Amino acid sequence: MENIEERFLGYFRLLESLCHNTKCHIDADALNVLIGRAKPFMRKYFNDSKGVSSFLNGLPRYNRSKYNTEKCISDFYKKIPKIVTDKWDFNSKNIKDVCTLRNDITHANNFYIEESEIIKKTAFVEALLIFALGEKIGINVDIMATVINRMTGYHVLMKNDAY
Repeated sequence: MENIEERFLGYFRLLESLCHNTKCHIDADALNVLIGRAKPFMRKYFNDSKGVSSFLNGLPRYNRSKYNTEKCISDFYKKIPKIVTDKWDFNSKNIKDVCTLRNDITHANNFYIEESEIIKKTAFVEALLIFALGEKIGINVDIMATVINRMTGYHVLMKNDAY
């Protein structure tokens, strides 16, 4: 890809899909029991069988909400060995900036970023993506840590004193 913004967005979308997490706000089985018990009462009370059924059928889906992207990526970042991340010029606090950049590009917000900065953030997202892909196919993160430095452009991630 020639356009660095397209590359950034492509890597980000892949990383986002690999790091996706969901959670239940409340116990799903208990919710289903309660829905079953409440349905007859609500149908009678609202006199709208179809509307009540539609509403109650949506509750389990709402209960299984997705964590926001920043939280998912931050949780994944914590899995990477510190021996690797300590050498990076990026840390978990930079994930918010990366997510903001993704939103700015996607929604065509008015923003300005130096080309060198987007190159660094793209390398950061690519490194995270490589770890996520490795995890997806069953490669231990410790093994990934020994080869991640072979990534093209990996040097842009490094702190100046890490060479």
